[in-house]
Amino acid sequence: MALSDTSKTLISIKKLVGKAHTSNDKDVANESLPTGITLGSNTVFGQTIPIHSGGTVKYEVLSNSLGEGVVEYLRFSASFVAGTDTSSGRHGFELKLPDDYETHSKNPRKGTYPFINQQSVYITSGALQLIPPSFDSDYEGTPYHTSSAQTQIPVLDSRDWSLDYFNGILFQQDPPGTGDQATNPRYIDGYLYIGQYSDKGIFGSGLSGSLTKLTDGTSYLAAGTNITITSASNGQIAISSTEYLAGDGLDLSTATFSLDLKSAGGLKIDSTELAINDSIVAMTSGSQFRGNIGITGSLCATTGLSGSLTKLADGKSYLAAGNDVTITSASNGQIVLDSTAHAQRKKFVYEITGSHASTNNLPIDLFNFTNIDYDADRIDLYVNGQLMMSGSSSDYLISSINTAVKFNFVLEFGDIISIRTF
Repeated sequence: MALSDTSKTLISIKKLVGKAHTSNDKDVANESLPTGITLGSNTVFGQTIPIHSGGTVKYEVLSNSLGEGVVEYLRFSASFVAGTDTSSGRHGFELKLPDDYETHSKNPRKGTYPFINQQSVYITSGALQLIPPSFDSDYEGTPYHTSSAQTQIPVLDSRDWSLDYFNGILFQQDPPGTGDQATNPRYIDGYLYIGQYSDKGIFGSGLSGSLTKLTDGTSYLAAGTNITITSASNGQIAISSTEYLAGDGLDLSTATFSLDLKSAGGLKIDSTELAINDSIVAMTSGSQFRGNIGITGSLCATTGLSGSLTKLADGKSYLAAGNDVTITSASNGQIVLDSTAHAQRKKFVYEITGSHASTNNLPIDLFNFTNIDYDADRIDLYVNGQLMMSGSSSDYLISSINTAVKFNFVLEFGDIISIRTF
């Protein structure tokens, strides 16, 4: 048998809108797993994918023509995706990195997300991707079952399977039977991209060598008037200016600066020294000014400030803490401002395990509405990623039960409820 027209249509439309195809019984809006379209190295993969060679030993790393190890040959485990079974059997399976990936992998980034043991591919939203056979037919994934021994599931198997290389979801149109059949996929041999993505840039690892020459050997940067250009041996280019500009209070004659002092301004040049006219500018007695001092410009303390800086003239603190803010003044006068808002934000995720009628209380024991005083303005509630509105004529109401919500519509098996509180 071949893929049905229904399967072909659903696979195509869901792929275009970014949804994984796990069941012909689910429309686009009912699919919860993400996917995307795998593109070439100029848009997604930041390093060139090599023509397939080798890759017959598990954990072998394949390098491109630049010697960059960007592809790793792995045996992915295949796990049933809950909610993708029908009366004919189980359809959807998700790929995960091996249980002992961090022990055996030669990937230099193993042990850091997402290259960790048992990491699901689809949940990384593209951080983990398999190399599709569009780059080389030998990159095609190979699924196996273990009914009695390791057995390959051929490309033209009567179950008619399809592998999404972007999100690691395997779909079988015609399962071998209902429930957990021994001939369902158990693992898949495939090729994982371990190189840099385009978000790191083509030169994500930096540049080296001389970058100062054109193809004809001349420098591509040329110094103009009052400009000097220096190229270091590592290719770094230093550009400096020799132009002189006189600022406020300065005169410039050729390359010589002189002070432009205001008459009776308090400063004077006495012989070769700059002095202060103390008949105009106030001086200190000892090390401190006495009395009230007014400052119309800015105040700069080059060696810092000491003592308490937190009080107004009437003794009140000049900084007052508002909602979700704390202010602490240390003995040395340092002021620390902190916010408690981050500790108030909570996120909860709940999956519907069966059909739930509308207007009935849905207990969600992950949280308690009393913690936020039943305030709807402090709750963001999502169903399958869609923000819901609170109200009797809207999507939901907060129940009088501390941990329950009343939805004004029917919830289905597999629906995902996300709650953010503040």
